[in-house]
Amino acid sequence: MAPLSGLRSSRRLLSATAIFVVMSTGCGWAQFRSGPNHAGESLDTSIELANVPGLVQQWSATTNGGIESSPAVVGGRVFVGSSDGGLYAYDSSTGLELWSATTGGAVSSSPAVSGDAVYVGSDDNTLSAFASSTGSLLWSVSVDTTFAGISSAPTVANGIIYVASTVAVYSYDAGDGSLLRSAPTPTPDALSAPAFYGGLVYVASYADATVWAYQADTGALAWSTAVPGTHSPCTSAASSPAVVDAVVYVALCPASSTPQESAFAFDAATGAGLWSAGAAANTTSPAVAQGAVFVGSDPGQSIEARSTDDGSLLWQASVGGAVVSSPAVANGVVYIGSDDGKLYAFDAAGLEGCGGQPVQCNPLWSASTGGAVRSSPAVADGRVYVGSDDGALYAYSLPPISFTKSTLAGSSSMMPTAASFGPDGRLYVAQFDGLIKVYTVVRSVPDSYQVTATETITIVQQIPNHDDDGTLNPTVTDRLITGLLVTGSAASPVLYVSSSDPRTGDDDTETDLDTNSGIVSRLTNNATGWEKQDLVRGLPRSRHNHATNDLVVDQATNTLYVGQGGNTNMGAPSNRFDLLPEYAYSAAILSIDLDAIGAATYDLPTLVDEDNPTNTGPFGGNGGKHQAKITGGSPVQVYAPGFRNPFALVMTRAGNLYAIDNGPNAGWGDVPIGEGPGGTCTNDINEPGVGFVDGLHLLAPGYYGGHPNPTRGNLANTFNPTNPQSPVPVANPVECDYRDLSTDGSIASIDSGTTGADEYETANFAGQLDGDLLIADIHGEVHRVQLDATGTAVEATDVLFSNAGFAPLDVVAQGNTDPHPGTIWVPDFGTGAISVFEPADFGGAAGPSSATAG
Repeated sequence: MAPLSGLRSSRRLLSATAIFVVMSTGCGWAQFRSGPNHAGESLDTSIELANVPGLVQQWSATTNGGIESSPAVVGGRVFVGSSDGGLYAYDSSTGLELWSATTGGAVSSSPAVSGDAVYVGSDDNTLSAFASSTGSLLWSVSVDTTFAGISSAPTVANGIIYVASTVAVYSYDAGDGSLLRSAPTPTPDALSAPAFYGGLVYVASYADATVWAYQADTGALAWSTAVPGTHSPCTSAASSPAVVDAVVYVALCPASSTPQESAFAFDAATGAGLWSAGAAANTTSPAVAQGAVFVGSDPGQSIEARSTDDGSLLWQASVGGAVVSSPAVANGVVYIGSDDGKLYAFDAAGLEGCGGQPVQCNPLWSASTGGAVRSSPAVADGRVYVGSDDGALYAYSLPPISFTKSTLAGSSSMMPTAASFGPDGRLYVAQFDGLIKVYTVVRSVPDSYQVTATETITIVQQIPNHDDDGTLNPTVTDRLITGLLVTGSAASPVLYVSSSDPRTGDDDTETDLDTNSGIVSRLTNNATGWEKQDLVRGLPRSRHNHATNDLVVDQATNTLYVGQGGNTNMGAPSNRFDLLPEYAYSAAILSIDLDAIGAATYDLPTLVDEDNPTNTGPFGGNGGKHQAKITGGSPVQVYAPGFRNPFALVMTRAGNLYAIDNGPNAGWGDVPIGEGPGGTCTNDINEPGVGFVDGLHLLAPGYYGGHPNPTRGNLANTFNPTNPQSPVPVANPVECDYRDLSTDGSIASIDSGTTGADEYETANFAGQLDGDLLIADIHGEVHRVQLDATGTAVEATDVLFSNAGFAPLDVVAQGNTDPHPGTIWVPDFGTGAISVFEPADFGGAAGPSSATAG
């Protein structure tokens, strides 16, 4: 178990289960159109444009009447009204009914949630407040009994409820329902749901083509505006104003004569007209997002997107029925219902599925219900909720991320340290002793994987070992492999392997291991078997257990990147690391120019060792006196310094290079004496040191990861007192500066001893995991790191699996073109077992993963 001791291990081991599910957590939708300004935009980013086509119905819940009410979603509950006179509360993730409350009339009004209360209007002219947790009635008031019910959704802002009728806008205290004020409106028709913005309350009458703005605190009229001209009779559509960035957007009844425009923008403070547009008789409440106004048309059976700047048409789309439902926008997707019984999704930008002039868009996705969809959709918690005239509330989400676990039968690995699937479809697994097992794998039935043939590669194990004075030591017959990369072709696989002296010591316990024993080798297979070419020899090897670790290759530049472990805990020599200082090539991400090396072996040039002046080879670091030195023309360079133990590297399809660095352990050694950016740090012993969690870094040339290397940071740190020498040509003073996770540039942290990593590259689960990083840790967990579209920032991290093994050191994800697409393979150092996690929507075929046994 020696190689595990250098990985920080502060976390407890989580309990294991057979099936794992990861769900996203989004943002709420507390009232009609999401917020009091009625912008109709959700902040939930769980559903992306690319995976919208993968939405599936997660659940439906049935009431005893049609649902035109738009749902509200808060705190894991979804609330909706029904024409059966009920207000219903459901568990948002399961659809389980939590409670229902009866009002005195149909509830087409959309509920609003604030604090522990939910407010809703009903057709008996009553505004009611219910406890959101139990459904018990808190209070109710009668509103404008001359009006045929309350279809206007209540709006809650700053502890006040605003609701409109045909004659007034009313303000009620949200706590007890007491009437605070009423503001009369001279209109014979229904008023929209009020919108609140900047201390004003906005309402509109569609049929009257009029908008009013009232002072929220006094009820005084701030301004009103009516669209000029004669208006033909319009249906009593109640387009609620949306107020965004001091502009009011609303749909109003078009004039009888040209121009017959129905989409309008007004200055929110003055009511001055900014633009008018829209020939499709827009009727629904607009949604405003991404510089566009989205609004539906009942008679036009369509949705339009117009520029917020001037109202110019950006794109339009037809649906199969009249549109009463108002659109909702979330993460670049527009959702809208139709009387044809469907809920539709479109690209808000008008690009995907769109074309022509004017731009016409086709839906990215649609779902059928059993009745007209006049309810406006709500997007929250990774789901899209909408009601239907069939009496049901529907919840749509991406399929749950779930895997089942099995063990690869017939494998014979012992203490596996690294794994990689080859282009020949076989699984290559390296061991602690230097052997590489190559497995031909068959999937016979779901969750059943069997090794049908095994090849053992011994050529790395046979690399000779030396003591730290450079003397050959034939008694050490193994090699520690900590990096394995398989490239090439199916006919000719190519292996890159990093190995080193397998001996390990700590607490000032000398083992005489060779601190220059790191080797990067290339293995090729020909008619006579495997052949090895050592590419680079003489890389550092810590006296504890940090070594030459993971490998990735940039095919475009033919550059091999290597995670090279450090010799210290926090930069200074310490007892737990056997007093070894950092070397010129330690604690860094290294680059190897494969073209420059070619078919040769590059032995790193070394310092002249005063104790062993005849030792001219690359082996025998002698505590730094014979360490490798950096030269300007070397094909091996420090690409990115400052890494304590970068055990895993990942180069994604996008070309981004990431390193996961193990943080320091408390009491294992401190920062260098003289630490700081001034370049005055020393290689003197310093104890005891503190502990930090692990960090994920996005690399670039010269990026500094925060772990000091005084040897590179200060030329005064020389070796061999009788012939003082520095192994670096130029000092890099920043490498004297210790940086923790708050200042080291890491884009995420993981509170565990991280080991292997990979990129998930398949479209399983509607692509939810595609492009995410998977990172294993020594406690048996596999973490999921969700990156943004550019890969430069982390959106979320969570634990995908908690039972990946006793001490897994690597994780391997199969891609779309691999034999078992979407599966995740985890070799366990502790038991030797190889776990296989199969996705619930596995799409690969059964059969062998390779036609050859090797």
